[in-house]
Amino acid sequence: VSSIELARSGQVRTVEVVNRTKKHELTRHGRRAVDPSQYTETHELKLTPPPMWIELPQEEQAAKVDEHIALAEKFFREQRENRPCLGMDLVLAQSFTDRPSEPSRRPRIKVFSLDKAKAEELLDSYKRHVGGYREVYYGFVNAAQAGKRPTVEWPRGSYPPSCAVPIG
Repeated sequence: VSSIELARSGQVRTVEVVNRTKKHELTRHGRRAVDPSQYTETHELKLTPPPMWIELPQEEQAAKVDEHIALAEKFFREQRENRPCLGMDLVLAQSFTDRPSEPSRRPRIKVFSLDKAKAEELLDSYKRHVGGYREVYYGFVNAAQAGKRPTVEWPRGSYPPSCAVPIG
């Protein structure tokens, strides 16, 4: 579903989706022949325009969408220095295992915030959480190697690893 056409037209789009939970419940006991209508659902999608466009007629909203698309295309053309995109044939000719010849070596962004102080606070919180997780994980590993029962507790909001550890 493309939101561009929905934003331009203001229409409602009806889509059918598979409810995987219902399908699983209906087929999990070996039942193979289940009518798809029992696990498909119909949903209506209608985009809500941005608050500053609500009062505008639909034609003006469509014009604003087109204007924003044109600005985004212009920005990305400038970023690419007017080089053409690869195109469908070259994209399909690539292998999904291909890697860039010179990948950038920069660290992955762990938290993002426009407020620098808030970003540092979130990053510190993340580091404390990871540190606590590692401490507990190695406590479990060391107890397993020593054949003892672990005496550590998992940090709140994390999941224990799926390694075999002695219980008793």
